[in-house]
Amino acid sequence: NGRQVLVLYESHPHFAQTNLAAGSPGEGVGGFTERAKRRIAMPFAAGLGETDHILGHEIAHAFQIDIAKRVKQDAFALPGWCIEGMAEFLSLGPVNAHTAMWLRDAALHHALPSLEQLDDPRFFPYRYGQALWSYLAIRFGDDIVSRVLRTKGRRVVARLEQITGLDRDTVTRDWHASIRVQAK
Repeated sequence: NGRQVLVLYESHPHFAQTNLAAGSPGEGVGGFTERAKRRIAMPFAAGLGETDHILGHEIAHAFQIDIAKRVKQDAFALPGWCIEGMAEFLSLGPVNAHTAMWLRDAALHHALPSLEQLDDPRFFPYRYGQALWSYLAIRFGDDIVSRVLRTKGRRVVARLEQITGLDRDTVTRDWHASIRVQAK
């Protein structure tokens, strides 16, 4: 809706000293987007590809905040798999070798999560969220991302049911079937 502030640090040690966050970002934090001011803070990563990915991920968060704010909602009130998985989907695209590896392993061990289980912390929200958004975009179109963000009220799974016209069990079953086909 306006200019996007980007605070870019020379390296991770410089980024770790930022005063934009309440505490110091941890070693594994590649960047962050402030909720209130939407400022993006991040260091240059080891390679341009990783820097590009992190920047894309954080810009996706800035868009999520902006879109949700327009309908008087808080994007970060959404579950991790939704917000982080969506940012991964938007920054990496629908196909990612790392995510595919996670999905093949989970399918092989009959450990794919249902939509309800995605809130469980043992299911890494970045990978499984990205996988679900990829499936939803392929099946229902890329605009499902903005439609979910713009839909007022209700929990995310209920929003998905409303937008897709399918119940959560059907979405889960069809998503798992698509993963098993790709895993073969």
